[in-house]
Amino acid sequence: STDFGVYAQDQIALTGQLDLLLGGRYDWARDSYPDTYGSRNAACYPNCTALPLVPYPTDKAFSPRVAALYKLDHRNSVYASFSKSFGDSSGRDENGNPLKPQIGRQWELGYKTSQMGGRLTGSVTLYTLTKSNLTEYTPIDFFPRVVGAARSRGIELDLAGQVSRNLNVIASYTYDETRITEDPYNGTLGHRLGSVAPHVLS
Repeated sequence: STDFGVYAQDQIALTGQLDLLLGGRYDWARDSYPDTYGSRNAACYPNCTALPLVPYPTDKAFSPRVAALYKLDHRNSVYASFSKSFGDSSGRDENGNPLKPQIGRQWELGYKTSQMGGRLTGSVTLYTLTKSNLTEYTPIDFFPRVVGAARSRGIELDLAGQVSRNLNVIASYTYDETRITEDPYNGTLGHRLGSVAPHVLS
């Protein structure tokens, strides 16, 4: 695959209490099979006796990022953010068509605190992440295909502290409720998305 992107980002202190972050990224992405399976523009995967397939398109996307942080005092602050992500397609479906790129959208709302002169920090984050154009493999011939979309909603807790001069401790916990929100093939609408653990502790 070939990926190229440009991005810009700036953090602005609007007031003594309010910080604003603005950013954006523009990507160009193109996937292709190696020459083992035919030319890069007309791959004949999975066997080279097949007719040339539709050439891979060049996918393009703009991904914005916006965040704001408000300082309640010198120890506590709240923040909110929105970001969009873009992933190039990978492979072809059972009909030989290139897969669509994955698109993600994430909202966050959080609280941060710093105590004991900065020796103890913590944060709580609520988030919603939606990803579209998810893929899975067909049960018979194992071709990838776009199955729809999934949404993750959850909370993250992070705590970091300096217990002593020589010992720091970091703890985190995530509860993630991930559900399939679109599935035109398999009837799994509303089911949990596989390979996503609901509880993560470290």
